[in-house]
Amino acid sequence: MARLGSREHAGAQRDFAVACHLAPGHKPSLLLAKAHYLEDDKAAAEDVFREMHRSAAPEDKTEAALWIAAVYNALRDWQKGLEWTEELGDRPLADRLRGFFYCRLGRMEDALVAGRRAIARDGGDLLAHRILAAALLEDVRSGPGPRRAGRLPELLRVSSAALELDPDGAAAQGIVALAAAEVNQALVRFLRRKTMTTQGMTRALWARALAVLAGATAGAQEGFFDEVERIDVGMGGGNCCISVSAGERALYFGHYEGSPRNNPDIYVMTRTSRDDPFGPARPIPDLNTPFEDWVGPGSLSVDGREIYLVTNRPGGSGGMDIWVARFNVPGDPQGGFHDIEPLGEDLFPGVNTTGRESRPHISRDGDRLYFERDPGSQHHVAARDGASGGPVLLNGQIGRPFAWASISADEKTVFWGQFGDQFRPGGYGSGDIWMATRESVLDDFGRPAPFDPATVVNPGPRVNTASYENMQTLTADWPASGSGLYFLREGTNYRATWHPDCNGNHLDDGDEIESGEARDTDQNGVPDECEALPPAPAFRRGAARGETAVDISDGIRSLNSLFLGAEAPPCPDAADADDSGALDLTDAVRIFGYLFLGAPPPPEPGPLACGPDPSEDALDCASFPACP
Repeated sequence: MARLGSREHAGAQRDFAVACHLAPGHKPSLLLAKAHYLEDDKAAAEDVFREMHRSAAPEDKTEAALWIAAVYNALRDWQKGLEWTEELGDRPLADRLRGFFYCRLGRMEDALVAGRRAIARDGGDLLAHRILAAALLEDVRSGPGPRRAGRLPELLRVSSAALELDPDGAAAQGIVALAAAEVNQALVRFLRRKTMTTQGMTRALWARALAVLAGATAGAQEGFFDEVERIDVGMGGGNCCISVSAGERALYFGHYEGSPRNNPDIYVMTRTSRDDPFGPARPIPDLNTPFEDWVGPGSLSVDGREIYLVTNRPGGSGGMDIWVARFNVPGDPQGGFHDIEPLGEDLFPGVNTTGRESRPHISRDGDRLYFERDPGSQHHVAARDGASGGPVLLNGQIGRPFAWASISADEKTVFWGQFGDQFRPGGYGSGDIWMATRESVLDDFGRPAPFDPATVVNPGPRVNTASYENMQTLTADWPASGSGLYFLREGTNYRATWHPDCNGNHLDDGDEIESGEARDTDQNGVPDECEALPPAPAFRRGAARGETAVDISDGIRSLNSLFLGAEAPPCPDAADADDSGALDLTDAVRIFGYLFLGAPPPPEPGPLACGPDPSEDALDCASFPACP
């Protein structure tokens, strides 16, 4: 026991093996199996646990069965775990564990059926309630909208029942808290729809309720994530290191069976458009070897011509190195690859060493390569052709931990996962994804600019949960409306949709612009109120000639332009004397009426003072020299 407590697992194995020989029984066998398990010899642990389950007394069989399930979960071999439940004579326990493995495999409907059946057998079964609540929670988080809303009442009911069965249990309390958060998110989505589809006082009331409720679940910097979608790769084992092509028509990832030491390979899933589901995962023969092969969070060049890999195959500098491969057909993995080689002095010198380099992320313009290097998964950036004098360390700028990082297309935002067990305070559970920004990519001396520690923020509860999230990658169009963050949650691929919200009103900026609720004069996708736009051109209303005083010649200029083919006024906004948004006969009538009949002057800015057009119309003002 002392060896086990001090993590001397190999010595503990020897001691417990002797104990099993001298005093056969459940307890020594359990300790021996635990020692194997903690030493990462899961196959040996499985053998001992199975023998325990076969020979155990009835009161000990459940504990042995749960340990066998833990082994399959640790191995991420959930299909084998599901098959093993068929061997169990204990049907309630089999249903509980089947619900767990179905949930891990993403088969939510089957998980819900198994969980409900287990609860129907025994309404006081706490584990069954927790497993069913977890399946419902997963379905609510990643299912389509109508199904998600329909699951919420059952989620609340089951999670509340779990808390009643175990009032002081941290797991039950956590499930209830997560269920309440999902109800809150559902209400936020409902209020967003109402705010965008109503007008007047009703809209103001919905918007006020949205501001109050969404404030408790605020998103990340100038936006929020929602619509989290689970992406099923259809395989057991573990996934790692996602990379997505521009346009999101190809998703690359590393995959391994059992332990990561089983030489992972690179797989790809493709689709014809962003709105279609991904096809089945398939390995890429040109990129895979009998050694370890991975991709990084931004391994694909934006032009679709290169992919950067991480591998320990022969021919590198030693350890894990970063290699590059060129597509035979740009962007098409089925077309094969050529010139597969390690980074050298002619490309990104100084990147590969005898240590471990990983997580390559190529910039949009292809001039900078971000990557990590052990020890400590320290993040670096290197310039093409060694322009910066070699890789530059980026760690320490936003504080540890800073690992498993991915960079936005404009290189001004970094997302990163937790490193080891060094969890940053203020998260949502285990390892979370975090983000930070910087104002510019390079400083005044041409060196990589630091990320600002003051901007560190958690992307929110749609991305981060009580589970472990990491290995994230951004789509090439981030932070545009509808762009995405791909990431892993407990080894399963997900995508979260980004909604820009620069004015903090909890509505997508793109939706506001499209509906007319926000102006976007320069049509860059950002509401005018969120950016400092150049001042609107100043003019005098009615001065069609572009001169200081408004007189009869301005009315004549308008008529000549309309009916005699004369040159158009230099400032159409100024010639629009009645501010109708169009140039027509009524403009000349308005000018003459003002000058000779005592009619009111033309609308703002009026005929005397210089000023911008307060009205939104299709007219502009190319030139009005008389106004500064």
